[in-house]
Amino acid sequence: MARISRIQKREFSQGMEVKNNAAEKNSEKNSIQKIYHVALYVRLSVLDGGHKGSDTAETQELLLRSFIEGKACFSLFSVYVDNGETGVNFKRDGFERMMEDVREGLVDCIIVKDLSRFGRNYIEAGEYLEKIFPFLGVRFIAVNDGIDTDNPASFDYLSLHLKNLVNDVYARDISAKIGTVLHEKQERGEFIGAWAAYGYQRSREDKHRLVIDEKTAPVVKDIFAWRLAGFSYGDIVRKLTEQGIPSPSRYRYMTGLVHHKRFMKTPWRVETIRWIVGNEVYLGHTVQGRKRESLFLGERRKSLQKNKWIVVENTHEAIVEQSIFNQVQQINQTKRQERKVRVKSLLEEEEENE
Repeated sequence: MARISRIQKREFSQGMEVKNNAAEKNSEKNSIQKIYHVALYVRLSVLDGGHKGSDTAETQELLLRSFIEGKACFSLFSVYVDNGETGVNFKRDGFERMMEDVREGLVDCIIVKDLSRFGRNYIEAGEYLEKIFPFLGVRFIAVNDGIDTDNPASFDYLSLHLKNLVNDVYARDISAKIGTVLHEKQERGEFIGAWAAYGYQRSREDKHRLVIDEKTAPVVKDIFAWRLAGFSYGDIVRKLTEQGIPSPSRYRYMTGLVHHKRFMKTPWRVETIRWIVGNEVYLGHTVQGRKRESLFLGERRKSLQKNKWIVVENTHEAIVEQSIFNQVQQINQTKRQERKVRVKSLLEEEEENE
């Protein structure tokens, strides 16, 4: 048996000491659990009406909060909500704010209810999950789908692709079917909007028919009367504000039609008055199809020309007489022409001064 020299013994002993020290350091490192700065992301494709039992923004947030509760590795940074936003693209205010915080290094873990809440676009969702998040060092968790990118055993990329593809196909299929049905309802004069126009409410007997709202219809009449008397849009806004009359959005919040607090203090705006005094709905006509969006064809929402709107006359009780409406439209047209003349004059004056 070959003898081991004292030098070899010393080198062996030193090597084992180094190895043991390294093992101890690794053990200490592993015992220090990483703390993730968490973003909880909530999305609803239909604006949250706050109906109990439905998938609301509140129930999603409660589920996500309960998921991280008691877990020392999660430190909640913020909750990001997109209420009433499509999942077919990622152009959403809440999502974009979240991604800004990710890039600033404030967030390194995103948690959602499931993949469909994150997004239903197969290609873009895959880009985020497979390229962008790994590059930025972001952990992604979809609670109900059991997906956690920090735990490779919880998912495989094939199943991830399949789930994203199913979500994409589902969104496009539903969009095509619903689009056809809603268009037919519009042509029949059935109201399909999220909210009735200010001054009206949905009929309790038929939710696709508008009826007078006795509390707000008088305000609509006043607005037309003030406009007829020569008041500007700004003057009307000030009068309504001084009288303490809630704006349409604030009124819906006060009556429980919507529950999101962003509507709680919405003021009257010039755009709101302009929309009211130019809307034929107050003549008793159903006016729909002002904008078009086709998710399954990849078309973004765009405004349509007036001759392409769907107008069905005499579908509900009028608030404003035709003669008054016509006079107000003439005033609006005259004001627009005067404004154009003033702008043109100012531009010409600036050119002369130059």
